[in-house]
Amino acid sequence: MPNNTIKLSDFKMDARCDALRDAIVFGLEESTPLAQYCNKKVLAKDATTFSFKRLIAPKLDKSDSAYKNGLAEGKNPVPGKLAKVEQTVGVQRWAAAYEFTQSFWEHSYANAEDEIRVSLKSQAVQYINEKQADAFLSSTNVVTGIDFGDVSDFLQLANILMVNGAKKIDGYYVLLLHPSVYSKICIDFMDKVSHTSEREAPVKGEIGYFMGFRMIPVALQAFQPTGNAYPFAAFGTSSDGETFPVTTVSYDGDANGAADVNGQVRLIVKDFGTVKNDDYTNQTGAMSIEFAGTNTVVVDDSVLVNGTSEISSLENPSKFDPSKLSNLTGNAENPSGVAPELTTVKVKDGSTQTFKVYKADGTLWTTGASVTSSDSAVATAAFGSSDGIVTVTGKKPGLCYVVVSKTADPTHAALVTVEVTGPEKA
Repeated sequence: MPNNTIKLSDFKMDARCDALRDAIVFGLEESTPLAQYCNKKVLAKDATTFSFKRLIAPKLDKSDSAYKNGLAEGKNPVPGKLAKVEQTVGVQRWAAAYEFTQSFWEHSYANAEDEIRVSLKSQAVQYINEKQADAFLSSTNVVTGIDFGDVSDFLQLANILMVNGAKKIDGYYVLLLHPSVYSKICIDFMDKVSHTSEREAPVKGEIGYFMGFRMIPVALQAFQPTGNAYPFAAFGTSSDGETFPVTTVSYDGDANGAADVNGQVRLIVKDFGTVKNDDYTNQTGAMSIEFAGTNTVVVDDSVLVNGTSEISSLENPSKFDPSKLSNLTGNAENPSGVAPELTTVKVKDGSTQTFKVYKADGTLWTTGASVTSSDSAVATAAFGSSDGIVTVTGKKPGLCYVVVSKTADPTHAALVTVEVTGPEKA
């Protein structure tokens, strides 16, 4: 039974179209990890630029007699003048699109609207994530030669922010850095925090607060290293204690969550047969979400420091092959057909653990499937083709992944996390 009782051609005239647009846009920017450190500005209708200004109080002249001895009788104070920095930046149009077939729209096992919503919102979140990350790394206040393996360099960063008038956020400055650097810091300084009230945190892979900073790992493209140079950003708020150094501006909604506050956010529906020139049987349709204006900019360079940290001994962690992610992003038209009975395996060093692998119809995979380990030094995996059972053997403490895939089509795969702990006690 089709789950969509409305034709695609009529969808854009239906209230469900507005509801889908609102569901994509509502809370969009707040869902990104850096949103809590960005000011929010909703643009006026049809605005093509965004202007901001920063006022800087004049430096107090402590050599003046009025400062030392007080204002003399009959003498007027010297008027001070605020230094005013004004800047205007343009806003940009942006859109995300999702193509689908007529079969998917009419007969998908999953709700078609939900999948379209998730896809368009995911694209929008990724875009905003990277825009915000780019802004935090675009400050003109750049420091070089930072080594996060050296405690004194943390103090240097904090001092730069302090002398520039940056206010701490809940008692700490914020340091954004690559997850690999975050992990290296945790390893290097584990002994230095092991006797504090948070001594268990490093064992859990957490740093939290250290040397005046709250450290936040950011796994975005903007923070990916070039060679051994890992980007970072350290910041506080402006001298008023309320303004973050970065502002996000957009038409994404008003305070009540209404997405179409000025008619500047549109959900565009393209009917079947209007998307591709060679779609002779009118099989392909599409939906797009369009923002008339958006941008993320630095509004106060003085309280935002960025640069790169050189850590020559740090190795990038292994990454799961993205070509084997079809089971996570596919729909009912393209299922992986490989279903392990669990997603996480815990095994002792030197011991084994097993799990079964099922097909989409609920029967066991006895032929046509294979397994590989992302790190055979941590754990190995073997597939019993006659019984559909995978045996995992722990080699040394650590984490890795077991990829279960179709032998004939390895892009159809499932992922099982393997955690190897210490050996069995005698």
